[in-house]
Amino acid sequence: MVQSGGTLALLAAANNIASSTDVAVYGVLNVTGVTGGFTLASGQTLRATGTVLGGVTTGTGSIVQPQGQGTLSFGSGLALGGGLEIFLSGS
Repeated sequence: MVQSGGTLALLAAANNIASSTDVAVYGVLNVTGVTGGFTLASGQTLRATGTVLGGVTTGTGSIVQPQGQGTLSFGSGLALGGGLEIFLSGS
């Protein structure tokens, strides 16, 4: 799933993008409407530049990969699960 610009808001009571293995967000990902916070599941990759609003927890085997020259910020925190991979590139 790719969202470019603007805001992608998850409004369901649960993680309704759990079946997407690659979540690419270039703007704002708003997960404040997900009961209990958003969990990045095992095997999921969050490729993003911008801001994530709401609580985010990473599952074992999930990947957070900031993109390009922009920044990726978590407005309500990022709880790291075991086995998380974070890809950072230096310039």
